[in-house]
Amino acid sequence: MRINASGYDSKSNTLYIALADGRIKAIANPTTDSSSSSSATQLASIPGSNWNVINHFSNSNILAAGFGNSQGAVYLWNLETGEELNVLRGHTASITGIAFTPDGKYMATASYDGTVRLWNMEDLNTLPIVLDDHQSWVTSIAFTNDSRFIVSGEKDGHIRVFPVDVDQIIKGFCNLLSRDLSTEEWNNYVDVDIPYNPSGCEE
Repeated sequence: MRINASGYDSKSNTLYIALADGRIKAIANPTTDSSSSSSATQLASIPGSNWNVINHFSNSNILAAGFGNSQGAVYLWNLETGEELNVLRGHTASITGIAFTPDGKYMATASYDGTVRLWNMEDLNTLPIVLDDHQSWVTSIAFTNDSRFIVSGEKDGHIRVFPVDVDQIIKGFCNLLSRDLSTEEWNNYVDVDIPYNPSGCEE
């Protein structure tokens, strides 16, 4: 069976693989002799998912996997309990990247739909911040080591950098405007789904 995606956790020495038939498996202590899908432990099976990307955040022992089709869903599991934590929807094309901040507070997902979505891992019921400034498919995603910025790569070769924290976004505009953002500017440049609450700009 074809392996669509894989991820390795160095802390637990575990290889995670996502198969074309929708199964996700784990191979503990993989070696050149034992690293095969037939000898792995099955963690989940979602037929029709056609998984395209998988990532494991070891600090919280959370596994995330993204669909490789137009449904654009991202599944999360708690590997300690085996519980399915959530199914995150919103993307309208294949998931191309999943990344966690080093502190585990945020997760970013990228897609061929040309957007990056920033999810608050402490409250997954909150709508994500949608970064839709890309001009083509988003093909890769990563956080900086200090968790302050998202770096995305596009099919057309462009690299974009976005601040993670809303206060950083506001501060950037304040530095340009030397005043608070208006309601219209907030909705256009921050996010319409985030309640309007601009901080005062420094003199």
